[in-house]
Amino acid sequence: MSHLQEPHESTRPRPQEGMHDRHRQGTPERHREDGRDHPEYAQQREREREREREREREREREEARERHQDTQTRYRESAREHRKGTRERQEDAHAPREAARDRQRETERDRRREGASERRREGASERHRDDTRHQHPESPRHHQDDARGRQERAREGEEKGGSGGMRTSTRDLGELRRRMRGWLAGRVGRAPGAVVVSELSAPSGNGLSSETLIFDSEWDGRRVGCVARMAPAEDAVPVFPEYDLRKQYDVMRLVRERAGVPAPRTLWYEPDPAHLGSPFFVMEREEGLVPRDVMPYTIDGWLVEAAPHELERLQRLTVEVLARLHDAPFAPEELEFLRPSSAESAGECALRRHVEDQRAYYEWAHGERRIPVLEAAFAALEDLWPDDPGPDVVSWGDARIGNVIYREFRPVAVLDWEMASLGPREIDLGWMIFLHRFFQDLTEGLGLPGLPGFMRRADVCAQYRSLTGHEPRHMRFYELYAALRHGIIMARVWQRRIHFGEQPMPDDPDDLVMHRATIEAMLDGSYWRR
Repeated sequence: MSHLQEPHESTRPRPQEGMHDRHRQGTPERHREDGRDHPEYAQQREREREREREREREREREEARERHQDTQTRYRESAREHRKGTRERQEDAHAPREAARDRQRETERDRRREGASERRREGASERHRDDTRHQHPESPRHHQDDARGRQERAREGEEKGGSGGMRTSTRDLGELRRRMRGWLAGRVGRAPGAVVVSELSAPSGNGLSSETLIFDSEWDGRRVGCVARMAPAEDAVPVFPEYDLRKQYDVMRLVRERAGVPAPRTLWYEPDPAHLGSPFFVMEREEGLVPRDVMPYTIDGWLVEAAPHELERLQRLTVEVLARLHDAPFAPEELEFLRPSSAESAGECALRRHVEDQRAYYEWAHGERRIPVLEAAFAALEDLWPDDPGPDVVSWGDARIGNVIYREFRPVAVLDWEMASLGPREIDLGWMIFLHRFFQDLTEGLGLPGLPGFMRRADVCAQYRSLTGHEPRHMRFYELYAALRHGIIMARVWQRRIHFGEQPMPDDPDDLVMHRATIEAMLDGSYWRR
């Protein structure tokens, strides 16, 4: 049995040094020696590389945040210095005028206070007489006096500073809320006490033409977020000579139902001005983000902070909205309300009619003080006139990202159809391209980067061509036309600011056009070489 005994430890063969280590490590070691990776080690190294890439991305994001903060700091400092310098120059140039205006305002305030006090005394005497006759103390006269008092206080509050922004309304929101509740109760067939209307507010950052009222309504347990659009009061220096709210209402319904364009769902149209002081319509409110005009979206906000692929998505889907609108198979009778009613305009091509309408608008807005740079742009259009404008489509008219509500960089509501018409596709394309370039040039003029790779002409036209098969043509004409149209509108807005004492009248009428340098560069050809 001795040959079956275990050999003594001292006589057992010993493995070579390191053999146990290699056997414990097994196949991966041999694979490494053979130059091949074991899957376990490959996965481990890939995880390490991914962690390193994530750390690098985090460093890049942190650097981007720091650059953005530095940019905002420089902008605010630059804007503060610019405002300070502008204010000092204006004060030096207009001190005598401002002093006289202050004295006039103080006199007017004193007169209104005295009038309000007199009305309060009259109201108190009237209520006292009513009480002695055992009548209800809150007589109609009392309500009228109370409304006047609210209006007086609102006007005094505006004169003492107001909101500090661009003024677009002269109406009393509290009074509008009361009247809106009464009107809505009649619409839904309920008693006024059974309908709730929240406080009215106006959007900030966008919207300079029609008045926009945002509110919530509730009846029978149903809650609806609403937006009302109404023409501005005459004393608010309207931007446009007329406001065809019925046309806006009808075109929004049409493009939503027939073109699949995400215009807000319209609820009611009210033609009778007796309810709120002017015709209006109400639509459902959509929630989301809107690129701001003030502060421009190229300077601050969610678009500046967006990743490149998010900007590309927003641009592509917005151009897709235009393509869907322009390619929609509307029947001719559906578009009759967009055609001219006058016999002399019926035979004109849509583009010629569109330009002549803009010329008439210019005469209405600026005929008393003409603007040479805009008249030069009108003349240049004739030299660039397209030989063949192409077929007419439904034109949005104000096609820009500032009129779109986005969620996750996707358009969910297309707004502001007051300039809708029939015309060539390029009217909307030129407007969309120019309006972004307007904000981008403004931003670069402040020494800030903005969004230089966004909404470029070549990219927008290429995306539109791939979606529709239509090759955009004569874009110099249409971008100049967009700059001209925008100049007429903004000069009118500037006149509104002058009317409300927010800005002095410039000595040179061309300075009413914020982007006069851009139009001048278009006219001398240097704009197109950039």
